[in-house]
Amino acid sequence: MAEARPRFRWGQLTAPSFEPLTTAELKAHLRVDLNDEDALIAAIGVAARDYCERQTGHILCSRSMYLEAEGFPAYSGDIVLPLTPVASVTQLAWRTAASGGSTLQVGVVNTDYRFTAALGRIRTMPSVTEWPATALISDAVQVTAVIGYANAAAVPEIAKHAIRLLAGHWYENREAVINGTISTDVKMTVDALLGTLKVREMVL
Repeated sequence: MAEARPRFRWGQLTAPSFEPLTTAELKAHLRVDLNDEDALIAAIGVAARDYCERQTGHILCSRSMYLEAEGFPAYSGDIVLPLTPVASVTQLAWRTAASGGSTLQVGVVNTDYRFTAALGRIRTMPSVTEWPATALISDAVQVTAVIGYANAAAVPEIAKHAIRLLAGHWYENREAVINGTISTDVKMTVDALLGTLKVREMVL
């Protein structure tokens, strides 16, 4: 089945091997000198990074991700994944229409498809006029890819600053806060920062 704008669902296959900010860096921002709350501060940092990623589709720490959709783009349209930056495509597979979905066909890069790393796009080969026909099932198209930055130094400073602001707010306010207080200013600032990172394009 082909769709004009297939919507991909996604989840991670492996956990990040690093965080954009170390516990020491977060403590410096929070002006915390003691070690009593290191575990809490580290957990807040992880939660802030996870929040930023889910709000933007911008994966900050490199890891293997799984994505699936109900079909390929119509005709020979490019697959533009809803996550960025895509370092590599490990596998592109689809459940064939002829088998009713029982057969998973694994594509061969530069034979069945090609990947443009700079744009994070999966494309048909120039000689192919359309993607293969797939079964009418929810996981008809499956992509495994390595997405995110290779190390903390490569993570954009805008994302790091958003993490610092969230971590600072959550550290100081460990329970719900009243809307209209300083939390509104924090939210507006974080939203402005994350707006520059948000993945806006799905499929062209």
